[in-house]
Amino acid sequence: MLGSITYSLDPLGTRYEQAKGKTAMTTEQSKMHDAKPTRFVIHIDGVKYDVTETYLTGRQLKALAGKDAQYQLFLEQQGDAPDKLIGDDESVPLQNGMHFYTVPPATFGRCGR
Repeated sequence: MLGSITYSLDPLGTRYEQAKGKTAMTTEQSKMHDAKPTRFVIHIDGVKYDVTETYLTGRQLKALAGKDAQYQLFLEQQGDAPDKLIGDDESVPLQNGMHFYTVPPATFGRCGR
């Protein structure tokens, strides 16, 4: 006689296989169920930030650092490559160890009187 397999769902919708009185998830389901949130360590203006998002926009990165929209945001590049200007609506795929810096708005041709 062949054993029977039944399926059940937990409150999160994860499907479990029930066979011979034992409950087991498939390998793929196990990976998704046990997956820990992604965490990235990035730096903005020399300050360390722990983030769990995989993408942030330039606007979100500036807000995280407490900078207003008038500031420019740059991503530091490796070696002699020029640093990359990040636009407010540009989505940045985050990686551990990324370094950003902000530049305040410039006031050219204005006297300091």
